Amino acid sequence: MTAARTPAGGPGLAPAPRWVAPIFALLGAATVPWTAYLAMTLPGQARTHHYRLAWVGFDVLLILVLLATATAAWRGRQVVGLLAACAATMLVVDAWFDVMTSRGSDVPQAIVTAVLIELPLAAVCGWIALHVDQVVAQRLRLLSWRAVWLQALAMRLGRADATELRDACEADAAVLANAAALANAADLADVAELREACEADAADLSARSRPKQAPLSDASEAERQAHIRN
Repeated sequence: MTAARTPAGGPGLAPAPRWVAPIFALLGAATVPWTAYLAMTLPGQARTHHYRLAWVGFDVLLILVLLATATAAWRGRQVVGLLAACAATMLVVDAWFDVMTSRGSDVPQAIVTAVLIELPLAAVCGWIALHVDQVVAQRLRLLSWRAVWLQALAMRLGRADATELRDACEADAAVLANAAALANAADLADVAELREACEADAADLSARSRPKQAPLSDASEAERQAHIRN
């Protein structure tokens, strides 16, 4: 069913344009001296303005990202990986600054919250971001098995069940077409073939479900020709 594929990491499966690696490497290298400069010049303590607004605004953004992640997961959207990565980053940042900006009796509470809540949740979000493609591939395999099962069942059932089976095949074709947009490039060939097979089954069942017209007799054909001439 599948043709030869480009090996993992090859040019056909590049996850980003070629310029991304050198540009981000340069940005990372340029940040090193800036970080060293801040380490030598920033004061150990500082009085800040809008401290409450900064933390409340950050927590509101974190809530929105978590809710967006839940919504994307519920609807089966692949963007859940990107949202989960954002949530993981924000949770780590939240844990870091909670601990670093706490003082006195608030420090133990900040550490416990970071260790028991924020960092474990960040790890879960990171796992989701890294395994989205595998979850999609697993769902595609399940859909492919159902499409094959429907194809085999269509050959055994009579015309009475053709309409119901046709609707099921058309629904599977639509689901597979949507799943193709979520799949890796390496899986698109399989999905396209499965979709075409399911659409062919739907067309065949649709044709079999239509009542066949009886052939016209010679007299009826003659009357039809006379009606057309008049």
